[in-house]
Amino acid sequence: MLRMLAGVWVALTMAAGASAQISGGLSTSAPLSGASCSEPALGGKFTIAYPAKPISITWRGESFAFDRTVWMNDSREHSRTVFDAYVAALGADLKVNLGVGAMTDMRAVSGGVLVATNAGEWGGGLVFVTPVGKAAQVIGDNTHALIDLGGSLYALTGLSHLGLDHGVVWRIDVSGAAPVARELAKLPGSPVAWAIAEDRAILIATGRNDVAVLPDGTIEPAKSERVCTGLKGLRE
Repeated sequence: MLRMLAGVWVALTMAAGASAQISGGLSTSAPLSGASCSEPALGGKFTIAYPAKPISITWRGESFAFDRTVWMNDSREHSRTVFDAYVAALGADLKVNLGVGAMTDMRAVSGGVLVATNAGEWGGGLVFVTPVGKAAQVIGDNTHALIDLGGSLYALTGLSHLGLDHGVVWRIDVSGAAPVARELAKLPGSPVAWAIAEDRAILIATGRNDVAVLPDGTIEPAKSERVCTGLKGLRE
């Protein structure tokens, strides 16, 4: 039996059987790998297994709190509000098709706005929307976040679904007439949480290993701390 809880798919199984898994992320049914937790439900008749929540990450001896995790994507509603306000300010009715994905982030750039979407196994991407309503794809993969670092713009993409688990950091060049994405670094897996180490690096936890990605594309090891918050904590 599947239930939806705070943007996370929950699969329940009988306690006598194998524990089910749930996934983080937007509209995806894939289980996350990495540290996991479990919690009895319905008087112990069921067991719910879910990934531990990343709360901080250590890199070069310093600890940083995560800016966002897959449990904290309610900002997509805020992003939709901001996008609608942007469209209203143009005095236009844009009717832009952003696909089936939930909006995860956006940035106003020269000539238009970048909109990031994520729909799990159904796809997502990064789309550039102009004031006259034209939409062009910049990245054709689920886009979890847009990050400003050292005066440059970056995008985090990836998917964890069934046997798939991949992720990429892209640098977005916004100097031309239309944004261009260039691959900066491949990740061990799809991003599940991220933080900014000032202007030095993007710190990323995945369902596999945790890494720091420097502006030149260098990858260094990092280590996240993850906790079991209980199912109530998945809403936070």
